[in-house]
Amino acid sequence: MMKLKFLILLIITPLAILSQTRAEELAKAYQDLANGQKDNALDTFLRLIEDDPSDPEALIGAGIVYYEMRKPNSSLDAMNEARNLNGDDPRPFYYMGLVHIDHRNFKAAQPMFERTYSLDSLYTEVNYYIGACLMEQGKRERAVEYLAHQLAWEGPHAYTYFYLGRNAQYRGKNDTALIYLDSALTVNSEVPRFWLAKGDVYFDLANYESAIGAYSGALLRNDTYNEARYRRGVAFLKTGNAALAVEDLELAAGGNSGDTAILEALAEAYQLNAQHLDAAQTYQKLIALVPGDMEYLFMRGLSYLEGESYQSALEDFALLHDAFPNDAAVSFQLGNCYDGLGDLANALYYYNQCLAVEPNHSMARYNKGSVLYALDRKAEACELWKTLLSDDFLSTTAAQTLADYCE
Repeated sequence: MMKLKFLILLIITPLAILSQTRAEELAKAYQDLANGQKDNALDTFLRLIEDDPSDPEALIGAGIVYYEMRKPNSSLDAMNEARNLNGDDPRPFYYMGLVHIDHRNFKAAQPMFERTYSLDSLYTEVNYYIGACLMEQGKRERAVEYLAHQLAWEGPHAYTYFYLGRNAQYRGKNDTALIYLDSALTVNSEVPRFWLAKGDVYFDLANYESAIGAYSGALLRNDTYNEARYRRGVAFLKTGNAALAVEDLELAAGGNSGDTAILEALAEAYQLNAQHLDAAQTYQKLIALVPGDMEYLFMRGLSYLEGESYQSALEDFALLHDAFPNDAAVSFQLGNCYDGLGDLANALYYYNQCLAVEPNHSMARYNKGSVLYALDRKAEACELWKTLLSDDFLSTTAAQTLADYCE
């Protein structure tokens, strides 16, 4: 969230009835807080609370210090007590809202900010916070109203532009989204999240090079930003740059080894980069995370097969065949495994099984022809390859094979 301006406003009326000494101590504590002397300020506020637990001002002060010290639970406790003592002071609601929004508890934060503004309309920045809370809850139309008010009252505001950009992207208005996000970056170009959002818009537009540039902008400002690292890796995949995709996705997976989306992308990058056994090991991690996922088992088997680890591939596809005995794709890959192992009889058996389920499976027909040829059944092989001359996918390959082996 945006860097907050520090609020040390004191309520004049309550202080007027305090003793001069207590008022001076409160003022000194707030001054210590403003000067960064948080421990001194907290000590004073806590002592004043002990002297008079019914004074909300000391509780508010302690709550602000706790918030600045990143002790959210203590801040909430102090502000809640202060609110119970004086429900007309906007500051407890404001800081409770900040604590909730910092922890992405947007549903709890929203009413705190709404109450703040109802008590004191000078807290115009809460329009941004209410808009952000609504946007994060998917209530985009209402969110836009608050964000527009924020821009009207406060002028250029980076996070307001950011949320308006996200709303435009959600509605499919990517050109508008880019305008808002560029405005956000003009106000503050050092927020990695803005660059990430811009990259996402370019990604949606299939402008992957520009997406890579935006994600790189995010990483330039925070090189540990795992989400940007992952998304740039996927964008590299889309451009066919397998080596850079692997580099990014390995780092992203190291930062979050339990994220299946990252691991899936990494496995795909390994495959594209011909690191087939690395891909198989990555699918093994996915299987450990999602036991029983047959798609991961299939992809691990395929990775082993492409890495010429035929026995390991055979074991995976045999398990799949037990579960799906009539699946043409599984039977086809079993044929490939046996073919790779030199067991031509079993290769022929499983190619035939594939074709019994899916007679027009062109790759199975082509590979079956290769096995028949190796078994010295050349006439059958040539006749089978001839049937592929009209195949959209393999016609050129079939014609060349016929020229090389059958004429």
